[in-house]
Amino acid sequence: MSNQSNVGMTIDDMRAAARTLAYPNTETERANIKRIDEEIFEKVRVLENGILANATEFITNSAVDLTAASEFTDAILEDVVYALDTSNPDVDAIAGRYEQLRGQAERVAKTLERLDREAAWHAQRVEDPYGSYVSLVSKYPTLRPSIRLQ
Repeated sequence: MSNQSNVGMTIDDMRAAARTLAYPNTETERANIKRIDEEIFEKVRVLENGILANATEFITNSAVDLTAASEFTDAILEDVVYALDTSNPDVDAIAGRYEQLRGQAERVAKTLERLDREAAWHAQRVEDPYGSYVSLVSKYPTLRPSIRLQ
């Protein structure tokens, strides 16, 4: 069995290299492959726990924005739609309130769009923590684990 260096290797390369090394026997081969996989997947588990914590925090923080958006929808209904549905509506006052709400609606829409993008990003990471780890160490090579291949 050779003492290969893993410098410059991706996580997948390290796992593949462990499977292509020459071993003196099957037991040594299985033990080495298992060790390398366990070392890598321990790193993935640490990242996965962080991903889940970040996603949970995002959900908690987003609840405030979603509640505000819901309250805003209620304000539009009460201050504009229902007000126009009265027998003698004050159209000028309603129009002024509508203009106020329209400006707020644009901000609410931008907030909801941002939340949608962030939710999709979190969902992708939660769905594939291994892929997230591979992406992370390819962007930041210094985070790549130094795993002895033999």
